[in-house]
Amino acid sequence: MKANSKYLIAFLYISYFIALVLYSLINFDQALIGDEIRYQWFADNLAKGTYTDSTLNLWNGPAYPLLLFLLGLVGSSKVLAVTLNIFFLIFTLKNLLFCSKLLQIPQYRPILALCWILYFPLYTFVPLMLTEIFAVYLMSSVIVQFSLFKHSNQNKHIILAGVVLGVLVLTKIIFAYVLLVCLMCFLIVRIFVKSIPVKPILSAAVLAFVITIPYLMYTQSVTGKMFYYGNSGGLSLYWMSTPYDDELGDWHSRNYNRHLSKKISYQNTLKNHEGFFQALDSLNFVERDNSLRKQAIDNIINHPTKYGKNIVFNFSRFLFDAPKSSYLENGGILLYSLNPIVLLTFIMSIIVCMVNGIKKARWIHIEIHIICLVYIFISLLVSTYARMFLVTTPVALFSLQLLIHQIKLGVSTSTNS
Repeated sequence: MKANSKYLIAFLYISYFIALVLYSLINFDQALIGDEIRYQWFADNLAKGTYTDSTLNLWNGPAYPLLLFLLGLVGSSKVLAVTLNIFFLIFTLKNLLFCSKLLQIPQYRPILALCWILYFPLYTFVPLMLTEIFAVYLMSSVIVQFSLFKHSNQNKHIILAGVVLGVLVLTKIIFAYVLLVCLMCFLIVRIFVKSIPVKPILSAAVLAFVITIPYLMYTQSVTGKMFYYGNSGGLSLYWMSTPYDDELGDWHSRNYNRHLSKKISYQNTLKNHEGFFQALDSLNFVERDNSLRKQAIDNIINHPTKYGKNIVFNFSRFLFDAPKSSYLENGGILLYSLNPIVLLTFIMSIIVCMVNGIKKARWIHIEIHIICLVYIFISLLVSTYARMFLVTTPVALFSLQLLIHQIKLGVSTSTNS
């Protein structure tokens, strides 16, 4: 039986690899599009010995551009980045299946592997030079290190988890704020409920921030601001806070010449915001981000009900990539139709872990879920899309494993009694 399972897992790995390669070959485009242009721009800047220029564009963290810079030393950044995406997903699956061994449910590995392989939204980002697949791999690595710590109680795994979390922060700067919120929450828990072992997760979070110190020193040197990770948040919050009834809080580029909406005209969107944006044209990215944040906060204070409605729409976009006020909804709902099931698995696992964690000291599992939950909460406050949901998928598959593990324990307990 074990031999058959081993062959089945090997077959699934090979099939997954072939599927990823074929999808990449069919959909690969050598030309850079969208966010790929920005990542390559940052990578080119690193090759020149800097990261930004006089505009103070710090739209994203340096981890992925640094990776592209290193790939560029070998050959074509995009070709190698897509190749890496394939292996990132293969090793993500390996990480998550390794967790099933630690949870003593290896017999479920084929089912778990199929659940991961059949989650199609991940495929769509494989032929692209974007951070999504890299972030998914990093999240799976964090889960593995925390699980190994739970299994062995060796501090080296907390150190490795902290390092990977630091890289994740420098890849997706939203995680800087996620970890900051988690750090404050875990500190409060540590002060008032000393029986809960939050020291490991606190140590990992602190180390993650230490990893980012060189980047923070750089951003302070060019902006004069402390704890400055980037300046993309203001625009996301601005669009999310839009007070106009015919807009839904989704993010827009100022380039409105593509995918004009059936619901709202290009002219109306331009009229609503162009005057404000024209006033920002002479500002650098830091000044522009400050102005956008201030305007967004004013919008939220003056139109709290509309902001609440936008959050509801945002939650739908987070799961289904719809509705969007100025882009055509072309298949997003169908593509991301499994996301509610993924989220439900995550929520059920939180409940089970909370109930059993108190009795069986599985707090490290609860804390992994809390990090993911805080990420979802913060994501909903700014304009987001379903691609932002992808980084939670390793946690969701780990949640499924925890559910299976807890059910197995419950059946074993009932049998023994």
